[in-house]
Amino acid sequence: MATHFAAAQGAKPTDPQIAHIAYTAGVIDIKAAQLALKKSKNKEVVAFAKDMVRDHGAVNQKALALVKRLNVTPQDNDTSKGLVQTADTERATLAKLRGAESTRPMRQTRSAITRRSTARSKACLFQARATRS
Repeated sequence: MATHFAAAQGAKPTDPQIAHIAYTAGVIDIKAAQLALKKSKNKEVVAFAKDMVRDHGAVNQKALALVKRLNVTPQDNDTSKGLVQTADTERATLAKLRGAESTRPMRQTRSAITRRSTARSKACLFQARATRS
């Protein structure tokens, strides 16, 4: 897992790799939100998870439309693979949680995302890179 990130840090990612990383991150967030919807009864967590599914799904649809328009084929890479591996491990851990302990991670995620609007940042980064070329 750490080797994926270490290897990716040395080389500057290409636009097709950035497209794949952004899309992969969105899919990871959607899967996490879907798990929260499945497990949580907390109204705030459910509402936030629904927002994540909607917002990250919309960002990924726009990203796919953009790569199609630019004729870019997203390229899998070590960073994307590392993100998926880490997310799969984390999701497996979260799936085992019960009751209030299963709500805590989503509340923490909500606080973090509120501070730094991840979906908007990904879309802006990807569009900025795509319009530069």
